[in-house]
Amino acid sequence: MVIFMGKKIHSIEEEKFIKAFGDKVRSLREKYNITQAELADRMDMSTQTLSDIENGKSDCQHSTSFLIAKAFGIEIHQLYMFEDE
Repeated sequence: MVIFMGKKIHSIEEEKFIKAFGDKVRSLREKYNITQAELADRMDMSTQTLSDIENGKSDCQHSTSFLIAKAFGIEIHQLYMFEDE
């Protein structure tokens, strides 16, 4: 990550990772037929925060990744298994 004029800027690789992670969360949510509101409620977070994660606008903490995995009933490492482009 680079800090430019006081703002954090992600590298291209970080941006790709954040986008792939968000896509994975959305894919799992749709697979399990769960709305953003339902999933956000399960994790005690706002729907906007979840939307930002799914849309690659927000990176999330490891603890949030754990909550996401728990909400889907999967192991945390499964969140990081992305499809090849």
